[in-house]
Order: sequence, then structure tokens, then C-alpha cells
Amino acid sequence: SPVRLAQECVTMAAEMAGAEQSALYVSLDEAMGCVALCPPHLESPLSIPQSAKRFPWNIGTVMASRFVLVEDASTLVASSGTSTDTTLGELGIASALHLPLWAGNRLMGALHLYWDESVTDWDDRPGALLRAIGVFTLERISRTSAHNLRSTVESHP
Repeated sequence: SPVRLAQECVTMAAEMAGAEQSALYVSLDEAMGCVALCPPHLESPLSIPQSAKRFPWNIGTVMASRFVLVEDASTLVASSGTSTDTTLGELGIASALHLPLWAGNRLMGALHLYWDESVTDWDDRPGALLRAIGVFTLERISRTSAHNLRSTVESHP
């Protein structure tokens, strides 16, 4: 099922990167919707649909081609463009990595990795594989699943 595939994607990404948490997002017009979290936690601010204009972490649209590593991510807002002001630090996150998922020149979504301890350097050798797995996963999510997620995003305050 698409849900299981997405969950396996974030679990494998966290394991490959040695991260404590990961999240997979899909681009839906003006929003970024969370498809899966590792570990699964539906009440997490990371699972809230976010404004694409302020994604990720309320710092604005990041147009990185490969990655953005934030060594001290503790003060970043967990959910961009929402009413919550929970920081990544309040969630126990010290460092964060943004891996944009591109299909040609179209941004499909993003894969985020989170560490409880500071990460000062990212060797992007596994990044290419993680981005490919993320793109593959988002491509395999059915239109029905994407439609259901779009409805959830649009109905969320």
C-alpha cells in the first residue's frame, strides 16, 4: 500500500543516515503535506500540513538542488505557516537536513532527517540514494492517495 511504502521509505532513510527521526513531504500546490514520519507520531508538529511558501521550518522556500544541513536547528519552527510556534529544539531535535525531491525541474516534495545531537557535516554520498528513494516513493503514491492528502491539507486550519 502507499502508506506502507512511505513508512518504509522514512524508516530506511533514518537508518541509512543514522538519524533519530525522518519525514517525507509531498508538494501539493500551496502546501507541503506530510506523507510519513519515522517514528510514526500523528500528533507531531512535523505532521501538520505546511505552507509551501515558508517551507521548510518557516525560513522560506528553499530551492536547494541537493541538500541543506542546519547544524543548530533548535530554534527553527517545526511547522511553517501554521499557528503552532513549536521549535525543533522543543521536539528534542538538534540538527536537521532538508533533501529536496526533484523530478526534472519540478519539486515533488522533500525528505527531512533529524538528529538529537549536533551534526556538523553531511557527506552527500547517501543523499543521492535517499533522494532517489524519496522520488520513487512519491511517484508510486497513487493519485487517490494524493487526492486524499490534498483534502486533508485543505481542511486543516
